[in-house]
Amino acid sequence: ETKENIKSIEDALTTLRQLKPVTYNYKEEWSSSFEREHNGFIAQDYMEVLPDATYYDEENEKFCIDTGELIGLLVRAVQQLETKVTRLEASQALVGVK
Repeated sequence: ETKENIKSIEDALTTLRQLKPVTYNYKEEWSSSFEREHNGFIAQDYMEVLPDATYYDEENEKFCIDTGELIGLLVRAVQQLETKVTRLEASQALVGVK
């Protein structure tokens, strides 16, 4: 009832390949546990691939990422990979039948 223009995600793998995952630490002034290593993305890089999943936080004057938007892409990518694996297994089974 709340959504429109609904389309299937066809090729999530291509989008995910463009992302640049990194590890990082927050600067001391931004975190009480600045020594903790994080896994994630640099918002400016992420914005180039998924502009609708980034926003500018006026209060902090920083670009931010809505990582929730990544979940649908990750699920679709797993589905794509599962299909590829199944096809490869089937073709290998056929080769073994000869």
